[in-house]
Amino acid sequence: MEIIYPKGPQSFLEMSQKALEEDEVNSNLILGLSNTLAVKNDDYSNNSVFYSVVYNDNEISLIGLMTPPRNLLLYEHKNLNDDVMKIFAEELYSQNKNIPGITGELRMAKSFAEKWMQISGCKKIINMNLRIYKLTTVNDYFKPVGIFRNAEKKDIEIVAKFILEFTKDINEPVDIEKAAETAEDSIAKNEIFVWENNGIVSMARKHRSTKQGMAISYVYTPAEYRNKGYATAVVAGISQNVLDSGKLFCTLYTDLSNPTSNSIYQKIGYNPVCDHVSYAFE
Repeated sequence: MEIIYPKGPQSFLEMSQKALEEDEVNSNLILGLSNTLAVKNDDYSNNSVFYSVVYNDNEISLIGLMTPPRNLLLYEHKNLNDDVMKIFAEELYSQNKNIPGITGELRMAKSFAEKWMQISGCKKIINMNLRIYKLTTVNDYFKPVGIFRNAEKKDIEIVAKFILEFTKDINEPVDIEKAAETAEDSIAKNEIFVWENNGIVSMARKHRSTKQGMAISYVYTPAEYRNKGYATAVVAGISQNVLDSGKLFCTLYTDLSNPTSNSIYQKIGYNPVCDHVSYAFE
């Protein structure tokens, strides 16, 4: 067994991209994020982000990426067993790595969490039970009153407000400055789309591009506009936009505690692929 810590997104992708692309849906969080960091290629990408690739029997077994202060993301490739996971956890602990939590496929994340608790003495709590969905064709759906469009510079303030509220809902809150920065950057890249009906009533973002797909996230509708079909419309619209761009599929994560959103996405054409979990350590 060997653990390698690549320095920067380019060297990380050179080592792990082929393995990650064998299952782009399951690995889309790590793969899409590392692709984004490789394009940025800034000091944060090269110095602050933690990359790891674990080999077992000369094959990649486990791939990890962490963007502090967020969770360690893990993806299982081949030949992963309890001994490999234990050695990996012990190695991170010996390096005094501050692991705020773990996000990954349900069984694998639970295995790492158990090893980390044994070593560190911390406890785990579930932040969110997640399900990954995949869409290849957008189904017909009820279209509410309004229009679907790209967010524009004039929308930065309202989009930033929506991002602020969305991050609160998923227990990953950001401050208003970070929300505004994300809004401005995402709008400049044409990643944010909205549904407008006498003002913006819902939004979604396309990002984390991979070879064949793209992720949909930041789906948010203020409470007073919910149950009117706006979220369905904006997600369907942005999903079709991704497919029209040449991608073969879209992916998105859902919170399993929210049956409404899970039902909405399936009506549009999203099909469940696998379950993940997000743990926090305390």
